[in-house]
Amino acid sequence: MEPRWANEGAGGSNGPKVVSVKKKIALVQSRSIANHACFVTGQTVSQFGDGVALVALTLLVLDTTGDSASKLAWFVAARMTPLVVFLLIGGVIVDRFSRRILLLISDGVRALLTAVLVVLIATHHLTYFDLLIFAVLFGTFDALFMPCITALTPRSCRRICCPP
Repeated sequence: MEPRWANEGAGGSNGPKVVSVKKKIALVQSRSIANHACFVTGQTVSQFGDGVALVALTLLVLDTTGDSASKLAWFVAARMTPLVVFLLIGGVIVDRFSRRILLLISDGVRALLTAVLVVLIATHHLTYFDLLIFAVLFGTFDALFMPCITALTPRSCRRICCPP
């Protein structure tokens, strides 16, 4: 049996307990793995939703415009133009601010935009012009989201796979 003082720190019975370095590393790794699992799960749901939304929006534009291919092309252009224009600016912003916060903001705004679109559809107030505005705003926040997710993913994977 171990003496009572063997588990106590240098300060006696009231002093801090000594925690081994191996236990600290294991604790940090387990937190990191849990954070990574939460991140991967959240992004999987987000990417799945983005894919479903892309197909649904295409069908919605065709339904709203009476199967007009030219209006669908304008919708796609309205979504891609801000993405192309602001992508480099989004990369600069991602380098200067917290990637986690920017990811939450961009994903949150994109979810809010989608919720507003659902409300407009449910109340039968959706017009083609509303779809174009949605496309421009969604493309703008996509320009922030894409460099953020690209920069954040390798960093979190390196922490899990190759701990210091």
